[in-house]
Amino acid sequence: MGKDYDFDELPLEYNTWLLFRQAVDVILIKWIGGIILILFNIWVKTEAHNVVKDYGWYWGDVFFQRGALVFDGVFELAPHPMYSVGYAGYYGLSLIAGSYAVLFVSLAGHAAQFAFLLFFENP
Repeated sequence: MGKDYDFDELPLEYNTWLLFRQAVDVILIKWIGGIILILFNIWVKTEAHNVVKDYGWYWGDVFFQRGALVFDGVFELAPHPMYSVGYAGYYGLSLIAGSYAVLFVSLAGHAAQFAFLLFFENP
């Protein structure tokens, strides 16, 4: 607020509207951030699939030795992008929902995915 703002001199409705406007700004920022994270998630997953194709996407390289996979594109952004930054959409969903339960489920799912990577896919 500016120096000329005086809470007691202005009507209650105006002060209420200012409070409402600030709340809406916070909600919009959460929604926009969440949507950006979800769109980033979709981009990472589709680009990763375009690089490794169905053979690598469905763990064919884990079960069958058919040559080395070529990792470029989104794989240069982060190692194992489907498992690391590819979970950004779940955190975006927890932002949009504004729920700690969704956040904790996202964290648990992300941790389980890294456990899968560590104990099954990497060895």
